Amino acid sequence: VTGDFNINLLKNDSNKSKFENIFFGNCFIPTVSLPTHEKPGCDPSCIDNIFVSDIDYVVGSGLLTDVKVSHHYPTVCFYDIIDTTGKNCKDDDSVSSKSHYDYCETNIIEFNAKLSQNLSVDKFSADESGFEKFVSCISKTIDECFQVSPEILKKSKRNRIENPWITNGLMNSINYKNFLYEKWKKSKNRKNQTGDSELYEKYKNY
Repeated sequence: VTGDFNINLLKNDSNKSKFENIFFGNCFIPTVSLPTHEKPGCDPSCIDNIFVSDIDYVVGSGLLTDVKVSHHYPTVCFYDIIDTTGKNCKDDDSVSSKSHYDYCETNIIEFNAKLSQNLSVDKFSADESGFEKFVSCISKTIDECFQVSPEILKKSKRNRIENPWITNGLMNSINYKNFLYEKWKKSKNRKNQTGDSELYEKYKNY
């Protein structure tokens, strides 16, 4: 559940208590605890939020502080949704028509950088067309940074969509070992056909 609730979670009063009791009573937890609204002459307040029913699936959340469409900062929450249908993507003919996303830490960092850049370039008017343009910019950046192509899914079993046991940490380790391998491979040349020995040992033992 997301929105501008106009209830300041940074202020201890009866409104905040009633508001939190409603959400907590229905097993919803806020993912933003920073000031989301800053206006000249007013104290910063946390009135915008994203509530989730299962905090264990939240990869990360926060604000896009480099971008301010109004007095509010955009709030973001990355939710790790895993396909538990048990279907094998290689055998599923319909996989090409589905969109799969990988919210690993590396992609989140890339998303934050790209979105801040894209939003700083585009100007959004304070009307419906400006809002649609704003949403379109975010959707496009999400697809650019997180979407996994069907071709990659069919070629590789190293993805969390086919294997839920592959965690973000394991994926990061796999990606880093691949990075070390590529770095060692580039160190090979005619004079040194085995490449940098230190790089090789680091890659081999990682």
